[in-house]
Amino acid sequence: MGIYMANFHIYEARLLATTTKTRPQAESISSRNLLKYLPFVDMQGPVYRVNRRQVLELRSGHITFFDDEEGIPTIYTESLNQIPSFSKITDPAILELIKAEAEPVTFEKKEKIFEPGDTPTALNIIVSGKVSFYEEGQYHFHNAIGHSGPGEFFAESGLGVDSPTFKHTGEASSNVATYKIEYADVISILTDPAQGGKYDSYLADHIAEVKATKDKTNRKGEALIKIDGGYHADEPEISSTYVA
Repeated sequence: MGIYMANFHIYEARLLATTTKTRPQAESISSRNLLKYLPFVDMQGPVYRVNRRQVLELRSGHITFFDDEEGIPTIYTESLNQIPSFSKITDPAILELIKAEAEPVTFEKKEKIFEPGDTPTALNIIVSGKVSFYEEGQYHFHNAIGHSGPGEFFAESGLGVDSPTFKHTGEASSNVATYKIEYADVISILTDPAQGGKYDSYLADHIAEVKATKDKTNRKGEALIKIDGGYHADEPEISSTYVA
């Protein structure tokens, strides 16, 4: 028992020694700007006070999380609009239903998440960890084509596309935790008459836009530029992307 208590005191001492601390502040020497945002509160020594405020920042193209009462990362509902397929969904109730379908899934480091030829069936939102994407190159070398981290997502483009398949490999670069939302669950929610049957105005319109632009971009999302050539005598028809 005595050894345990000694180790406990050592742990406390180490915790205090390695904790970031600020020097004691007095109201008379604190800046007015600081007092405006953090009102000074008199405390009786040796008691100290820590001011903490949780900020939810919606980043473009990223999903935001917050810890629930049990400390489990939870999707901030409104941030689901950052996913292109859900960008036109303006009803918070529908976003809540989609969020409720999110299922936690984990992958171990170096685990293959998907390979070329696999058919995606769900959207994956990364909570923690890093996922790397690559394609097979010459002489068994891997050509890296990007990676995704917390708040980012993958396999979203397969939602609503006829017979989609992965063209590259996805691998967990570290231990990864994700939320998985099945395509079938999303379509079921958006086609449910009880929710107004707004599939056409929400998801179908987005799918139509994706299909319309699919043939105009390469695999990296870059616009394809048409190159014209010919002799003046032939009077070739010049495309709208012509640059003099």
